[in-house]
Amino acid sequence: MGKPYFAHTNLGIAMVRKGWSVSDLSFETRINPRYIGYYLKGEKQMPPDHLRKIAQILRVDPRDIFQTTTEMSTLTPHQDHLRAQREKIKLRDYA
Repeated sequence: MGKPYFAHTNLGIAMVRKGWSVSDLSFETRINPRYIGYYLKGEKQMPPDHLRKIAQILRVDPRDIFQTTTEMSTLTPHQDHLRAQREKIKLRDYA
C-alpha cells in the first residue's frame, strides 16, 4: 500500500475517505499512477473515460470530483486553475 494522498481536492477527499493511496486507485482503475497524480495536482485535464472509471470505483458522482470543496476557505493558484478547467468541461457529457 502506498502513501496516502493529502485531501486538498475532491478527488483526494474521496480517496482518503476510502483509505486509498494513489497506488490503490491506480490498481483498481488500471490508470497509470502518474496520471492520477497529475489529476490530483491539476496538472492534466482528466479525460472522460478516466473520470468515469474513477467515479465508478470511488462510488461518487463524476460531477462531485470537480465541485469546489467546502472545507477550503481560500483557493490556492492550483485550485483556481482547477476551477477554471472545470468551467470548460461539460460534465453532462461524462455522465
